[in-house]
Amino acid sequence: MFVGEIPSELARLASLQFLDLAHNNLTGSIPRSFGNFSAMIYHTIHNYDGKGFSVDERTFTVFDYINNLLVVIQGEEYHYSTTVYLFKIMDLSENNLSGQIPEEIFAIALLRSLNLSGNHLTGMIPERLSDMRSLESLDLSLNELQGATPQSLSALTFLNYLNLSYNNLSGRIPTGNQLGTLDYLSIYIGNTYLCGPPTGKNCSENETIPNIVGDDDYDGSESTWPYLGMGLGFAAGFWGVCSILIFKESWSSAYFQMIDSLYDKIYVIIAISCQATLTSGCFEIERSALLAFKADVIDTEESLSSWAGQDCCIGWRGVVCNSNTGHVVKLSLRNSWLYDPLGEVSPSLAVLHHLVHLDLSSNVFSGSTVPEFVGSFKNLTHLDLSYSGFGGRVPRQLGNLFNLRFLDLSGSFFIGVAPPWLGNLTRLHALGLENAFPSGPSTRDLSWLSHLSSLRYLAMSYMDLSSAADWLQEVNKLKYITELSLEDCSLSSIPNSLSYVNFTSLRILKLRENGPFNVALPTWLWNLTNLSYLDLENGGFYGKIPDALGNLTSLSSLYLGENYFDGTVPESLGNLCNLQVVDLNSLNMDGDIAEVVGTLRCSWKSLDMLDLGNNELHGNLTGWLEQLENVRYVDLSNNSLVGPIPFGIRNLSNLVWLDLSFNSLHGVVSEAHLASLSSLVGILLSSNSLIVNVGDNWVPPFQLLVPVNWLGRSFRHGSGGRRYFSIWIYRTQASRAPCLNGCELSLVTIDLSYNQLVGQLPVFLQFKDLEILVLKSNRFQGLIPSLPKSLHMLDLSENSLSGPLPLSLNISQLGFLFLSSNKFNGSIPSYMCELDSLKILDTSNNSLSGELPRCWQNSSLQILDLSNNNLTGKIPASIGLLSSLKSLHLNDNRFHGQLPANLQHCKHLTFVDLSRNKLSGKIPTWMGENLQNLVVLQLRSNMFSGDIPEVLAQLPYLHVLDLAANNLSGPVPHSFGNFSAMIHPSANNYNPDEYKINLISDILFNFMDNLLLVMKRNEFRYSTILYLVKTIDISGNNLSGQIPEEIVALRMLQSLNLSRNHLTGWIPKNIGDMLNLESLDLSLNELSGAIPQSLSDLTFLSSLNLSYNNLSGWIPTGSQLDRLNDPSIYIGNYYLCGPPTKNNCSKDDTNPYPQRDDNNGTHETIWLYLGMGTGFATGLWGVYIAFLFRRSWRIAYFQMTDKLFDDIYVMVVLSWRRLKGKIAGQKPLS
Repeated sequence: MFVGEIPSELARLASLQFLDLAHNNLTGSIPRSFGNFSAMIYHTIHNYDGKGFSVDERTFTVFDYINNLLVVIQGEEYHYSTTVYLFKIMDLSENNLSGQIPEEIFAIALLRSLNLSGNHLTGMIPERLSDMRSLESLDLSLNELQGATPQSLSALTFLNYLNLSYNNLSGRIPTGNQLGTLDYLSIYIGNTYLCGPPTGKNCSENETIPNIVGDDDYDGSESTWPYLGMGLGFAAGFWGVCSILIFKESWSSAYFQMIDSLYDKIYVIIAISCQATLTSGCFEIERSALLAFKADVIDTEESLSSWAGQDCCIGWRGVVCNSNTGHVVKLSLRNSWLYDPLGEVSPSLAVLHHLVHLDLSSNVFSGSTVPEFVGSFKNLTHLDLSYSGFGGRVPRQLGNLFNLRFLDLSGSFFIGVAPPWLGNLTRLHALGLENAFPSGPSTRDLSWLSHLSSLRYLAMSYMDLSSAADWLQEVNKLKYITELSLEDCSLSSIPNSLSYVNFTSLRILKLRENGPFNVALPTWLWNLTNLSYLDLENGGFYGKIPDALGNLTSLSSLYLGENYFDGTVPESLGNLCNLQVVDLNSLNMDGDIAEVVGTLRCSWKSLDMLDLGNNELHGNLTGWLEQLENVRYVDLSNNSLVGPIPFGIRNLSNLVWLDLSFNSLHGVVSEAHLASLSSLVGILLSSNSLIVNVGDNWVPPFQLLVPVNWLGRSFRHGSGGRRYFSIWIYRTQASRAPCLNGCELSLVTIDLSYNQLVGQLPVFLQFKDLEILVLKSNRFQGLIPSLPKSLHMLDLSENSLSGPLPLSLNISQLGFLFLSSNKFNGSIPSYMCELDSLKILDTSNNSLSGELPRCWQNSSLQILDLSNNNLTGKIPASIGLLSSLKSLHLNDNRFHGQLPANLQHCKHLTFVDLSRNKLSGKIPTWMGENLQNLVVLQLRSNMFSGDIPEVLAQLPYLHVLDLAANNLSGPVPHSFGNFSAMIHPSANNYNPDEYKINLISDILFNFMDNLLLVMKRNEFRYSTILYLVKTIDISGNNLSGQIPEEIVALRMLQSLNLSRNHLTGWIPKNIGDMLNLESLDLSLNELSGAIPQSLSDLTFLSSLNLSYNNLSGWIPTGSQLDRLNDPSIYIGNYYLCGPPTKNNCSKDDTNPYPQRDDNNGTHETIWLYLGMGTGFATGLWGVYIAFLFRRSWRIAYFQMTDKLFDDIYVMVVLSWRRLKGKIAGQKPLS
């Protein structure tokens, strides 16, 4: 949380392209020197490489490390890696900056994104704004800017995102050019004095409020009953009060006295509350709610450390209040890496009713469901829940947020398909559903899209749309759509034409990785004349590239690669003068490359990327390649090019990547060719006839991060500072290691993994700086040779190395040692438990034997995997001294005896697998009391005895409990219904991806835990998705008693196996509450009674075994049970009847759990009663409230009731006397 002023000296960073100081407590003004960032003014990338590898070779290792960056552009977050070098961005948002926006800042003409939102900037927006010609995203919202919006804004022709909301701007909103497409209200909301489209306010004194017509999705007949009931109820309530007060004068007097007294009390309470609640601009109830939220999350990055003062409106990160009311209107916690151990977003946030903007994206709510209370934020216009791990079903309540303009649910784990009620959000401008339903079924119906008539941005990539045959027709109804992303959606067809092309505002279309469509390019594409980005890569298109493509003159990016086009490119491409990216790889395109590229001559100056690889082009490079002066990426590999590499290539000073491999080029490559290529990080010239001629003392101006075939022994690096290099031959299927003995480089990293290298391991002692050696997955044999003392990591796994482990490694800095899946034998040497820096030790899947050393004391060791060997003896007590231990794998050995009590001191343990040994004794209670971080506990196939400890249920994060195949006895503990992680939808204490552990220079190595689980009567090995599994297996023991009813509370449990015990009693009636159950095995017990009908509620159930019990009666039907029709499920239960058994049920066979009656015939009655109740309450309290707050009304009403009472009284008395007189007059005389 940085504070103070922004130093003006930052502008001296000549190569700076990214400046992100957002979400701090910076104060003062924006430095005027910020107009001097050279890399944002001139066309150069300076010191950054284009392929994402780090510039310093010490950070380039065998793990394919690619720099990636989370960038906020156009109000959204994007992860960039290989293309990160293309962006020039400045983000100073969410600070406390003040003063005016300096005019000088608009000199940085190449800036693409500028975000100054969430500050206290004043003054006017400078007219010089139009100088930033490359600007695509501008956010000045939530400041105190005033004056008119400058007309020069319309000159920003690339601008596709604008946010000026919540300022004090006034006057007419400018129009023209690009502003004509930015016509949605949310851009200008919160500026009361702005007028003109799209605000709906005329630029005069007469302002009109547009009519808002909501969608009515209900049938008219269904709404009659509640309205009728409300009318009847209102009449009853209203006249019930009136009639009582009319006919009982004493009651009316008492009533009005009560009203007067109550009015006085309420007035006093409201006056005091209003004075006490609002303190220092922050409502105490909202401040308390935010602090409660903070208390419920784990904030490892201290993102919420600023949430400490009395006023939540000042200095609290991500919190913005309305300057007039003091209510919190914006909560933006994007990229805070907050982690919620409870598995749900804190309900305390539900009191923030005035929220307009809520952003919880890029946090770690893994497995949590989206809280339903979010649907009560009626003022919400911006909701971003993307990439935070939310799962379950998207709550229906979100469909009530009718004011939403922006909704992003991307990167989630929702089940099902995109809900049709999204069509209710008719004001949406942006909808992000990219990879939101990763395991959902195919979506058939997209008709709800047509209701989103204001939509500008739609991202549904990676959703299964294979069954959505009418996808294009529905998208065509979106008149204002400007960006459509449907990448990798399994689209099966694409219409060739449309009767009317309606979505002509489209600027970005991404359809790559669909089909194969096996059709020519559709004709409707050529009507989209505003397209600037077209991606149809790998779509199975064939035929010729049409001439009509040349009509799309706004195109800047064209991706047509990996299709089946024939011939060459049409001459009409010469009309596309704005092209920056041309990807025509793998098209079987033939012809002279000079003619093909010559067609693009109009765009040579702007071309940034040219990919013509994997075609059948011929010709040479001379005469055109050297003229692409701004190009950064060139791939011409796998063609039939001939001739030399032109000397003029030295003019391509911006070149980052050049691939000319697999051609027939010849000639000499000299120092002069390469002297100016200072930005180069990759040059591939293999499979040509080129001769490299560089001097022994030549120092290249570039630093290659991808080794190439021609940089051999003659390549010298001089003495101008020490440089570190890597040999990286990864997954090439090489059968022979490269020459290492003659290598004169100061190697830091050697990775020869995933090849077919054979023979004995070479000697590496000459590499005194070697830190990482990875030879994984080859066919090396023999012993481990002597190794350099400088090693930090050694990976020799998955080879055929044999013999005993070395008696001494003498590598004090070794942090990671992987020797798994070889043929090592003998014992584990004692020095392995004394390596102080060791974090991971993996010797699994070998033939090691003997007892474990008893000297374990390494406080750094986090992962110990000795599984699947022949180790014997007891588990040494010294393992309890491994204070940092997170993962312990001792399974598949021959350990015996009891668990050492010292193991309870390893309080960071999350993963314990001791299965398939000969361990005995009772399961210790300290496992449930002290190992509170356990996620996986696997003790199956041992000899444990006694009762299962009740305290195991105190493990709040336990996902996997496997106690199968032991000698446990007693009942299933009632406490088993309390496993928190199996009740709440949360990944809890387990990293969803892997352990990420620092090597050198912040490189991350990924270690995957894996586990062999028995589910659905089969064995499965889980690793990357282990955190998603929630299972209990206590089968194959001697447990007795009934299945506890409490166990049905485990709503998130996926697999329950209680088979092969001696359980009695009935199957719990409410077993249908375990809604996520996929596998249930209760076989080979002594259960009796009927099968509960609620079993049919388990819609995910795919494996069921109730065989060999004493169950009786009807086998229930309905839903998922109808699909589980294998008779073996029920075999061995002689008194069961009905399908799929062959026993017919007689009339006397009754099911004590009949199916629920789903008759809807009483719905009208329910609505009527509900309406009557609502109406009665309205009528009754309508009278009370009116009299409570208007004294004059009470007096008038009291006088009216008195007069009315007198009139009625007189009328009744006179009428009664007349009636009596008539009756008396008709009596006969006696």
